[in-house]
Amino acid sequence: MTERTISPLTSVFTFAGLVVLTLATVSLSFLRMGAAGHLAVGLAFGAAKAGLVALIFMHLIRSPVRVWLAAGLGLFWLGILIALTMTDYFARPLASF
Repeated sequence: MTERTISPLTSVFTFAGLVVLTLATVSLSFLRMGAAGHLAVGLAFGAAKAGLVALIFMHLIRSPVRVWLAAGLGLFWLGILIALTMTDYFARPLASF
């Protein structure tokens, strides 16, 4: 495993892309949008950055199918955990202080 799977130039461009996406996220946070707009923008940029990190820095782009399957199952499990947490959260009555 001495050969490089991702070139250093690709890593530098990916890092630059992550910095640009972070700066875009911060600059768009100052715009007047509703809460749903800020949530949508933040989630979209977060998903793009997570995808870049997974594909390039975790070498998922050149991995075999079983690694993609493992990553997909991990995301599926995360979705189950979030769904169960939200179900519990929304099922509770409002606290009256």
